[in-house]
This record gives sequence, C-alpha cells and structure tokens, in this order.
Amino acid sequence: MFTSRLALELSNKVYSHTTLNKTVVDVHYAGKKFRFFVLDKINTSQKLTGGLEALALSFENNLVFVIRGADVGIGRNVFKMISAEEKFIPSGSGPNVFKSSFQDWLWNGLLGSLGIVRLTQYDDMKIFFKKNVKQFSNHHIFIVGHSLGGEIAQRLSLDFHADTITFGAISPWWSLSHIERKKFLNNGIKDDKINNFYSTKDPFHYFPSRKLGNQNSIVLKDYTSNSTLMAMFVERIYWAHGLNFYEFNKYGEIIIMQDASKYENFFNYLNKKSIHTFWIDLFIVLSGVLPTIVMWLTVQLGIEKIFPNYALSNISISLLVGMSLLGLMSTIIYMLPTFIVHSRWKYLIWALNLTLSWTGIGWFILLIIAFILNNSYTSKNIATQNKF
Repeated sequence: MFTSRLALELSNKVYSHTTLNKTVVDVHYAGKKFRFFVLDKINTSQKLTGGLEALALSFENNLVFVIRGADVGIGRNVFKMISAEEKFIPSGSGPNVFKSSFQDWLWNGLLGSLGIVRLTQYDDMKIFFKKNVKQFSNHHIFIVGHSLGGEIAQRLSLDFHADTITFGAISPWWSLSHIERKKFLNNGIKDDKINNFYSTKDPFHYFPSRKLGNQNSIVLKDYTSNSTLMAMFVERIYWAHGLNFYEFNKYGEIIIMQDASKYENFFNYLNKKSIHTFWIDLFIVLSGVLPTIVMWLTVQLGIEKIFPNYALSNISISLLVGMSLLGLMSTIIYMLPTFIVHSRWKYLIWALNLTLSWTGIGWFILLIIAFILNNSYTSKNIATQNKF
C-alpha cells in the first residue's frame, strides 16, 4: 500500500542527484524496506528555463511520479557562509548552482507560480507523465512532490485527476488561465484527489494563492539551535519548509494536527470570501465613495476660487445626473486595482488603494501589481484538459 510516509521519503530522496541516477530506490521506515523500481526519468536542466527532474517508479501495482522541488542552488553556500548548523543545511545543488537557482527559484518558482511566465517545468512534466501513463496504463497512479515539485504535482492532478500527495506545496492557482480558474470554480476541474501536508510555521505556505485540495497541518519536531541570530533566521525557514523535521507516530506515519490554528482559519476564510466577489465588490465601491467625494469637493472649491460667480445650484438636473454617474465611474476607476485581485492579497491592495491611489502614481503602481498577481496565459496558450 502506498502511504503518505512513503511519499514523504521519496520526495526527500529525489533532492539527491545520486538517487535521481539510480535504477532502484529503497525506502526504510518502521523496520521495513520498500523497494521502488525506476521505470523512467527526466532531466531538463540543459534548458535555460527548464530544471525539471522527476522519476517514474513502479511499486506493487502503482505508478508513482516523484518530482524534485527547487534545487537550493546558491542558497546552500549562503547557509554555510553564515555558519548554519549542519542539520539545517539542505541537500542538493547541481553542478551549476546559478543556473539551477534561476530555473527553480526565479523562472518557475516565482514568475511561473504567479502566472507571469509559463510554468515550463510543468509543460515538460506533462509530456513525461502522459508518455508513462500510456505505457503503464494498468497501474494505479500517484503523483508526489515537495515545494515547487508539489506545485507541479498539484497542477497535474487538476489536469488528469490523479491521486496526489504533496508537502509544503506552492499552489498552482495563478499558473492557471482565467478560463481554467472559472472552470474550477464551476466544478469543471476538481481538486478532490490532492492531499497537501504543511506546517503553519512555514512562510512559503502563505504564498498569496488559493490553496487546493485537502490541507493537512502537521506537527514538527522542536527547533533548537546554537547558531547566530542571522543563521537561526534561515535555519527556521528550512526547519519549517523542509522534510527532515516531521513528527511521526509509533507506526511511523505523519502526525496531523486535528484543528488548524485561528490564524490559518482566518486566512482560509479570507481566501474563500475573495472568490465570491459581489458583496466584496459592493463594499469596495462604498469604501471608495469617500475619497471620490473629497476629490469632487476639492475640484468644486477650486472652480469657485477661479470663477467667483459659479454656483452648484445653477447647474441643470441633467448635468447633476451626469456628474453623479461620472462620480460613480471615478470611484470604480479609483478602486480598480482592488477589483482585479482575487486572492487574500485583495485586502492588502484595498488598504493601499485607499491610502495611495490619490497620488496618481500610487494608483498606477498598484494597477501594475494587481495585473501581475492575476496574470495568466492567453487563450491560445491554454492547455487542453486531458484525462485517461
């Protein structure tokens, strides 16, 4: 039987380039050995925007795809430079640390996750996945991965509706097109086969995106370190985001927290509310009315200074109606950056919108940020939904 603990151990092992070049991968826990046979592998590190490394494994009657997360790249050198404790220094790092950092952290991990560029590692993984599923069609499929690998695994699950186990995964929500997101909200795309394990102490878990599938909050071993303050800062990120400090029960399985924290529940609430936009958008319009009134009063006072004989009472009813409509349009335009965003970042953008947009340049900057957050592929780049 394929378990979440086996998925955890495999997700950890594929960070080792030695494991990625093996023909057999053994996992040991609870006094047992589980043997996985390597059926196929992929490595696109030769492509500038590539960097994908993954294995297709056979276990009993299961076909298991294991996707490596982001290579730590130059970060490993940073850990050593600030004298972090050895147990907190991540494994990995390919022969070209700068190239792997660009591929995993900048291009795919950040820009690809936000939908600013194509998530090219997913494109490569999709071809690899379809090839092996077709070849081993009688196997039950599992997809596993950690962090960036978990994001790609979840994206595959949305497209192919396969059982997926991920750890500390960045959500692929913004890498989907607008049409795909609408299809998801209308239950045309399902995330019911995704199980993600995460720590509430993991800063990557609060990456601004809609969380997909079943979210399982895990228990971590206590953090202890004698390092400097700077080293402890990066150590704690690895401690919370990595895979080496999970707590297990007496059967060797992952311990799950029964209840999410109030902080986590609050963020989940905000995420859900930001998707149902009617009442939220109504509130946004109303909140933008006051700045708009202040703006119109300022204009009115300015006109009176320039034209002493001018009086608002002399204006015709039709012109007043037109000015009211213009005021409403001004409010909508003023709050446009907030309307665009559909994640819990909406609330931060809303606060900045009220305080900065009156400057003009602040509104323009917020508008650009909002478009970046909601950017997606054009319709010609939308991948078709293939299922087996």
